[in-house]
Amino acid sequence: PGSLGTRARQMAMMALYEAPLQMLCDSPTNYEKNEEAFAFMSKTPVVWNETVALGGSPDTSITLARQAKDGSWYVASIGTAAAQEVSFDTAFLGDGRWRVEAFRDAPDSATKPMEYVHEKFYICAGEALKVALAPGGGFAEVEGRDVHARDRALRRRVLAEVARHHQLLDVLDARRPRDRHRVRAAELAAVPFLRIVRSGDHHRAVR
Repeated sequence: PGSLGTRARQMAMMALYEAPLQMLCDSPTNYEKNEEAFAFMSKTPVVWNETVALGGSPDTSITLARQAKDGSWYVASIGTAAAQEVSFDTAFLGDGRWRVEAFRDAPDSATKPMEYVHEKFYICAGEALKVALAPGGGFAEVEGRDVHARDRALRRRVLAEVARHHQLLDVLDARRPRDRHRVRAAELAAVPFLRIVRSGDHHRAVR
């Protein structure tokens, strides 16, 4: 069935309106045509740990942040019939680096409301974000803590140490435990591993 507002607005309403039982109307085949939007909507929680008002007024817009049980945050914003720009800071995240998956109105959403922009990026807690809302538009995003930040920092430190001492590094493929080879620091850039761990007096890269 038809609905008011843009596609991004409809997605924002999933997190904006608190309801213990969410419903996705329309035929399932229509959701299969847009799997990334459906995936976001289907994983949006219905029970929240905390809600933080980030801005707005009854005659312009509303922006809320809600924390899920797993510690991730969902931010949602919708506006009125007038195009506008909303801004908010992310101090509610506390600290650290966070990965963001966002859905926002596309530049042509005013005339093509089904169009939207899906993007992924990283922010640091406390950064300010600005989002342009189309007429009847919206914005939705989920923010999860960057759990691999420490691994990347450790990788940089180990690479520096290996480079200084011209050491060799054992590279172990966790998917094929017997597949092990040794490389020099200069060659590590081409090795697709996830993290570096210390084993006794040796460092090991595991992917």
